[in-house]
Amino acid sequence: MAKRLCAMLLAVMLLAPLLVVPASAEGYTITIKNEATGHVYEAYQVFAAKELDDNGVLTDISWGDGVDGTALLAALKASDKLKNAAGESIFAGCSTAKEVANIMGGWSYNEPHVKNFADIVAQCLSDVCEVSGAHTGTAYVIDVEEIGYYFIMDTEAVEGTDAATDYLLQVIKSVEVAPKISAPTFHKTVNYELDSTYTDAIDAQIGDTVYFKLETKLPSLYNDYNQYRMFMQDVLPEGLEYVKVEDIYVAHAAGGHTSYLTSYTHDDTTTTDVSYAKHYGFDETTRTLTVNFGDLKTTQQNPNLNDTFVVKYSAVVTSKAVFGLAGDLGNKNVATMSFANNMNQTDAATADLGTISDAASVYVYQLNFNKQDNLTHAALKDAKFFLFRNVTNPDGTTTKMYAHTDETGLIQSWSQQAPALEDALVSDEEGNFCIKGLDSLAYHLEEVDAPKGYNTMEAPVLITLTATINSQTLTDLTCTADGTASTGNPADGSADVIVYNTYGSTLPATGGMGTTVFYVAGAALLLAVAVILMAKKRKEA
Repeated sequence: MAKRLCAMLLAVMLLAPLLVVPASAEGYTITIKNEATGHVYEAYQVFAAKELDDNGVLTDISWGDGVDGTALLAALKASDKLKNAAGESIFAGCSTAKEVANIMGGWSYNEPHVKNFADIVAQCLSDVCEVSGAHTGTAYVIDVEEIGYYFIMDTEAVEGTDAATDYLLQVIKSVEVAPKISAPTFHKTVNYELDSTYTDAIDAQIGDTVYFKLETKLPSLYNDYNQYRMFMQDVLPEGLEYVKVEDIYVAHAAGGHTSYLTSYTHDDTTTTDVSYAKHYGFDETTRTLTVNFGDLKTTQQNPNLNDTFVVKYSAVVTSKAVFGLAGDLGNKNVATMSFANNMNQTDAATADLGTISDAASVYVYQLNFNKQDNLTHAALKDAKFFLFRNVTNPDGTTTKMYAHTDETGLIQSWSQQAPALEDALVSDEEGNFCIKGLDSLAYHLEEVDAPKGYNTMEAPVLITLTATINSQTLTDLTCTADGTASTGNPADGSADVIVYNTYGSTLPATGGMGTTVFYVAGAALLLAVAVILMAKKRKEA
């Protein structure tokens, strides 16, 4: 049966004899305490023994039936990792299992040679093994009949951050062991600035550049790996347009960092083959950014235990962005890191890989306006508006930036130049118009042409959007327009604003009291003139 040494993490237990336990007809049990399901463990006897002496020491040691003793001895002698200070094999004088065991008897459990010995054992196993039973809910149990040294390993592939384990332990009684899981960490975060505090989610407006950070901390057992292949892939949603990789570096646990960006090749490939080590690129078709680190053990990136690999890249929020919580937590994009999870494998090209994923979100909002008569609340059409925001410059001055939209109100760009009047936002028959692609910021709505018969608004309306994001989820959205607050809708990232106009004329209309007075006064004046003329004629007569 082919053996898959998936994600092996060494937990060596060369146990000193604790007490004499006579063999029984039932044999012994090896209990592996692991709550994770999906594992199948196999136990291979490396060393067999005739019996235990009165001090609980194994006697008359020979090769167990779980290994090819001849091949194992030859491999031990040929190993470059099992040599003394003089450069000679520490097993050079050995010809029997007993002599090998005698040399190992002086090793401590954390001796580097123990890991190297286990690596070689894994390549010299026979087909004779005992297999664990079904998962009990908290553990796996292997029944063995004889005392001796046993090598235990996983035989099924594991996924994600789970890991398989190999053990080398002495069995002189039933034992319990716990796997030491050592997986890397992986996080994706986002921010408005390249080098600042990153978080799981931010909000932004169309046209903004945002910065993502991907970081992975090496596993605590990194030094035990023979190879450590690793690559990251990040798929951008339609609302984010990739710009470039800003940096690739190692943040050292001891402080400081080393950038490797200039030593990486940018060729727009998403190939993850280990032969493409230190390559990165973005595939426009799949919208996937790939950073291929290759085998860290051979690419001279020189990480140390607890170091963190970091990738930073930039993207622009586009007019294809979704609003609010639409699209599963807004403009959410998921990054995945693939990493070697089998420390015993030496060929990085065919190494088993685990994966970890993480995501970050960029939220974008929209405003729905309704134009009304301030007295009758009747809808007013054909009102025209610009939307702008004041941007503070480094010198403290302010620049007015206008939103340029399409006919639906979707922002296409921002500019210091105001849009042409024919490109303004226009209220429809129901008085409605909208603008899409906003951040949680302060904006100004300026009326540039009022409906016929109405006064143009004297000052722009100050509109402030405020968002609350908890654990990457948009939970609340509010809007204030000239001090009047309204509740928004996080589901579609919208808020409603009513804008009023006053009627254009404040003079009394035709037929009112004022014109009547003029008519009466005019008639009286004409009558007086007529009376005077008639009196004058009589006198002349």
